[in-house]
Formats: sequence, structure tokens, C-alpha cells
Amino acid sequence: MIKLIHLLGLSFATGLTFTFTVDQFVEPGQQAVLVHNAEAFALRYPQQTAHVVGTFTGKLRDSGENLKLTPLASLRYSDSNPWPITAEGDGYSLERVDQDPNSDANLPIHWRGSTQIGG
Repeated sequence: MIKLIHLLGLSFATGLTFTFTVDQFVEPGQQAVLVHNAEAFALRYPQQTAHVVGTFTGKLRDSGENLKLTPLASLRYSDSNPWPITAEGDGYSLERVDQDPNSDANLPIHWRGSTQIGG
């Protein structure tokens, strides 16, 4: 059974920097979005602004990175095969296709390039 995720105190420290300081919960199937530029995000994705929970600093490397949502999760992505090469530098993002919380998110088979530029 999937439980609520309590965001307060969780943080990213590699690639991007952000600490959740608001007492929020994410329900199963709900989205929580971190953005780099809130105004630009709202212009491009007006239907998604309700999901924005904060603004991060830093930048993810196109070549790959180890992301850690401390102390909850860790993910290592790459821009080389077998990772989806469509998400390499042309505006497409990585999207997780397997939503099973028990599957290993570090396996490229659980990801694809987005179907639209901008992810």
C-alpha cells in the first residue's frame, strides 16, 4: 500500500539544491513540482502551477547525475545508451513510465523521453 509522503525536511543537494520547509504531504498519484523559474513555468504550463511546491537553485547535468532526495530516495540517470537518447539536450525530458514504487527507478527500462519538447 502506498502511503502519503511527508515532504517537510526532505532535500536535494546534488545537481539542484532545495529543502522542503513547508509542512506538506503528497498523496499517491499526486504531483509535486519543483521549478527553477516560477514565472517561466507558469507561462509554459499554466495547468500545472497548482502542483508547484518550490523553486530550486542549481542545474542538472545533461550527461547524467546522481539525484538524492534525502533521506527518501536516490536516482542515477545518464545520457547514454540504454537511457533514452531522445531526452539528450533537445528539449525533451525523462519521464518515468513505471509508477510501481517497488520497481528500481535506477533502471533505464522504467524511463522514456517525453513525447513533447518541454517534457
